[in-house]
Amino acid sequence: MNFAKKYEPKTIDDLVIENQDTFQRIRDYADGERGSNLILYGPRGTGKSSAARVICETRCGDNSLFSTYTGVDITEATFDSILNSWQWQQINGVAQPTVIIDEIDQIKPADQHRMSSFVEKYKFGSIIGTTNNPHRIDGPLTDRFDQVELPVVSTDAWAKRASFIFTAEGVSHTPAFAHAIVATNNGSIRDTMRAIEDYVIAKRHAEQSV
Repeated sequence: MNFAKKYEPKTIDDLVIENQDTFQRIRDYADGERGSNLILYGPRGTGKSSAARVICETRCGDNSLFSTYTGVDITEATFDSILNSWQWQQINGVAQPTVIIDEIDQIKPADQHRMSSFVEKYKFGSIIGTTNNPHRIDGPLTDRFDQVELPVVSTDAWAKRASFIFTAEGVSHTPAFAHAIVATNNGSIRDTMRAIEDYVIAKRHAEQSV
């Protein structure tokens, strides 16, 4: 199995989010206490797509029920697809139907206007958007979404996750070494996971050569 896929967050508790208010807000969406449209924003690789996916999986209980779109691919016809996805989720007992739009800022201006009208008309479902560039989203559309920032995660927080993965892989390490491994990266989840995987592979190769 792909290493990053193996250790991608499966539950809210797997997400590496340091700010407790932000963490609780994400949990509230997953648990259905909050049901509005949501934009998760922040720098590249801070876990926005993972958080969006975990929210949807928690709500739906089945990752095959919800749909994920990319902003650049949104057309007028997509809105019928979103509506169909919400209705299909309702048929399957999902209380709060949801879809994801990654890079929501890349939706064409005309379709951003259509989306504003769409979410105003259909309020039984919600959209979770992710973006690195919230300033590129049309103001009237932004007003219809709650906005939650996911900032860069500190080395200390990622060191704990790295230590968990090393232990799960049966790789010997010290907390200080786990800290040193993730400190070489810029806070990006993707870059950090590659560094962790590199060490796991290197450690196994060293053990095999003995």
